[in-house]
Amino acid sequence: SIRERNDYEEQVDREKQVPAVQLNVIQLLADISVAVKKPEVADMILPSLIESLDEGDASIPHSLRVQLLDAVSRIATLGFEKSYRETVFLMTRGYLSNISTLGSVENKAPVPKSRTEHVETLAAGFLTIASGLMNTKLRADYRHRLLSL
Repeated sequence: SIRERNDYEEQVDREKQVPAVQLNVIQLLADISVAVKKPEVADMILPSLIESLDEGDASIPHSLRVQLLDAVSRIATLGFEKSYRETVFLMTRGYLSNISTLGSVENKAPVPKSRTEHVETLAAGFLTIASGLMNTKLRADYRHRLLSL
């Protein structure tokens, strides 16, 4: 019945919600990395954030994806070669993958809202890096990478 379906959808939505503590921890880890400005700290924190993003797909709740992308983008702006390259590679790969899915001519089905949100979130992450990256060499590299997209 319709009522059972609505109850089921509400239950699924509740299960997809991310605890506020998890979102706050992600934000705190990014804040610590940015405040300390040490490559060792970024190298400790970034892999777990990237792993969470890399393992996730469209089933990751939007709020969690936004926090993770914001965190890795902010850490990438510190200009540490390794963290910058890992983040940009992950984001570029995700962006190209989503764009190819969205733009596929064979795929006439409507685009899921989660896919569109993911592309928009990635674009915000790219902007965060572009605005905050101060290392001249990495800025040139970043400019080149964005132009080649």
